[in-house]
Amino acid sequence: EEGTMVAAYHDSNSGPQSVASNMPQSPQLPNPPGLANLEEIADTIAAVQHMQQRDSLAMFISQNECSYLKSLLSLFPSAESRGDYGSLATLAACIKTILLLNDPSIIELIVSDELIF
Repeated sequence: EEGTMVAAYHDSNSGPQSVASNMPQSPQLPNPPGLANLEEIADTIAAVQHMQQRDSLAMFISQNECSYLKSLLSLFPSAESRGDYGSLATLAACIKTILLLNDPSIIELIVSDELIF
């Protein structure tokens, strides 16, 4: 299963052993993002706690010139035109959490001229 690693360690009492490590799994975000699966996206992003998960999430979001983040940002006008304030708040929370990952390519996209309006 993805995200599971096998680690070998030496226990002084019993010799070398191979065990599945307790490494947290990489977060699996629904793709493509949409208003219909926004709650699942928010729950997945909010559940990220371990550094490995944060790094995996940042790597996923920043791949393909941040296409996932661009897709999330493109949901704002749709939610706004519908007056869907719940989705707007959820989107804002998702974007805030993504920004707090402090990934340079994500920050660069957010402050780029194409997104500032």
